[in-house]
Amino acid sequence: MITPFGRLTLFIASPHEPIRKSLSKYIQLFIGPKIPHRFTEEDAITLTCIEDLYDRLDSLKHQDLFNTLCLLDCTNTNDSIINDKEKQILILRYPEVYWVFLENNPKGGSKEQREIHYVDVGALHEFISLLHRHLYGFRAWFDPTGLRQGMRRKLLSKEDESKEDKPVSNHSASFTSQAIAGMLLKRAQNIKNGSPAFQEGIHAALLALEAWLILRGKTLAMGLDALDILYSMEAAVECSFVGASTNLPVDRRIKELESLIDILNPYKGNEVSVKLEKLSQDVNFPNFLSKKIKYNCARKCLIFIGVMEEAERNELVELSVDEKYKQTVETLFQRSQNNTPKGVAAVIEEEETFILLNGYTLYSYGYDTYVIPSLKEMKNILGFKFNNGKGATNISPEGTKIDVILEDLDLRFGDAKEADLQYFEIDIKNNFWTGVNNRADHFPKINSSIIRIFLSSVSISSLLKERKKSFLSVVKPYGGVFDNDLWKPLKAGYAKNKRESETSPQFPPHVRDRLFFNFSIPEETNNSKDYNSGSPWFRQKYNALIEITNDLRKIYQNHDQFDEEEEALIHLRNYQLRLRKPSIRAFEESDSNFAVIPKSSLSKINGCFGYCLTWYLNKSIESFRNQFVFISAWLILFSFIYQISPLPEFNDFWEAFLFSSLNFLQLPPPLPKSIEHSVGWFRFMVLFEGIVAFFHLGIFISYLYQKISRK
Repeated sequence: MITPFGRLTLFIASPHEPIRKSLSKYIQLFIGPKIPHRFTEEDAITLTCIEDLYDRLDSLKHQDLFNTLCLLDCTNTNDSIINDKEKQILILRYPEVYWVFLENNPKGGSKEQREIHYVDVGALHEFISLLHRHLYGFRAWFDPTGLRQGMRRKLLSKEDESKEDKPVSNHSASFTSQAIAGMLLKRAQNIKNGSPAFQEGIHAALLALEAWLILRGKTLAMGLDALDILYSMEAAVECSFVGASTNLPVDRRIKELESLIDILNPYKGNEVSVKLEKLSQDVNFPNFLSKKIKYNCARKCLIFIGVMEEAERNELVELSVDEKYKQTVETLFQRSQNNTPKGVAAVIEEEETFILLNGYTLYSYGYDTYVIPSLKEMKNILGFKFNNGKGATNISPEGTKIDVILEDLDLRFGDAKEADLQYFEIDIKNNFWTGVNNRADHFPKINSSIIRIFLSSVSISSLLKERKKSFLSVVKPYGGVFDNDLWKPLKAGYAKNKRESETSPQFPPHVRDRLFFNFSIPEETNNSKDYNSGSPWFRQKYNALIEITNDLRKIYQNHDQFDEEEEALIHLRNYQLRLRKPSIRAFEESDSNFAVIPKSSLSKINGCFGYCLTWYLNKSIESFRNQFVFISAWLILFSFIYQISPLPEFNDFWEAFLFSSLNFLQLPPPLPKSIEHSVGWFRFMVLFEGIVAFFHLGIFISYLYQKISRK
């Protein structure tokens, strides 16, 4: 049988030799054509320490690790090798592995987690059904059951309480978090260095994203490494996916990068933690905040409805200075970060590249995401309504509640027979809505979803005009994570339309944006100018932006995405210019210990002139529109200068403008008769205008050459 994602690998790990042997013999009875997992006696590991499992998993190739299922024996609760913390570290260190835990009467986690990730030692046959699900495409890559999120939360909460694992500085993550992130980044960097293919690129991006989440905006060097790999791999995947057929949204990507780097600011102050019972429900927030912030009486907490924009966050930070708001605002940020529920999404698609990109996109927007590459997995996740042959219908199994579904209209599942097409086939040209409703009727959990996003090779927007609230469409290929068709609804909390209630805050924004909820207050001892323009952080920030943006530019260049390369180059020039900004604060008085102030007046003037000239060149070469605006401004300026001259021929502005335009275009203008009696500065301005004209001619030629040479 051809499996959806390639050859499958199975491992068994137990600290006890007898249990390992028994499990190995039992599972080998089923390994064969129907369960074609790669499994030998050597793949059943007896653990003397947890590093034995690390070594075995690290020895696998990236492709094999991406398709690995590992059964871990946790039947002995007093075992020092596999305790709760080691389980948490394993899950976070290897996010691509499908973990199954063998326990005595498992009780932890949600219902979905117990069904998919836990097996009772008295019902070992259930593990065989999990092997079948793995065969037909179930993967834990994008945390569909929320297991990884739950383990991360438990680990981080224990680290915050532990004195041994807690670092001295508030700007560094805990030692365990740094160890996990370091291993994730090492593996991601190895993939990046090996000219990764599409699947490996998604793999590296996922590892970098998990490292970013475990660090929580702390540990500057690791955080920057995570962002570099994350953005580089996302861009590389999108370029190889769309080729040159789609314009990728570079500007949005780089602006979000800048916001995320700001999170790593080591001068942002102390993080605040407030207990739940200290809430105040009588505080009235001013302006637009009053419409978004509500007090939840049932849960006794503040909730923020919708997505928190940067301006709203800044407004709250300013309010926190007031004692009236301080405690309430601090609590709001803490609750927003730790208790906002996640949504669940599903990707229905049979093509591996689309499955990976769609799944990663939804996961990066904050959704626990199921991937559905086969008909059997579609039945398992969405339920299946069928006729039992006696006139009645049954639904089996119950399925999972899904909030957002990203589904291909033209499904061609490898395990589907011709008779199965009646359940999910949709004809775009004829009876489109009949096919859409028929698919939802046979797979009931589709109807309970908040929104369905259709993927098709042709545009169907005209068919969805009347039902935009529940249906969207995306045309293949699309621009990936930051594509407009997905960015707008998912980033803006589109999934709030049907499940908005007082006890249920909205689904989170982009998973990386959650770190904006980390509340911080500048230390009172910090001077405001030191905080805003501190030279150390200023240079670190723009050095990092230059490095990462340059990597993005190279990726676009290597994939012949010339427009995207040019846009990245524009941002790169701007960051290089901003990097010079602290050294030209020539006329600003400051007692800051950080700001670098030039000593001599000449160096001040040179610095300002060089900065202004570089800014002008950068803006001029960005677009033809900017050149037109600048040239028009010069012509108007020179026209006013000529008009105020003592020459009688230029008393009228339009006469002066005509003379200025002809002179600028280097066309011999009719010289005024009184030119011989003109003052010296008038002749100098005529000459200076000619120099400015040649200067802009050079810019225009450079701009044309840049455009032509890149096409």
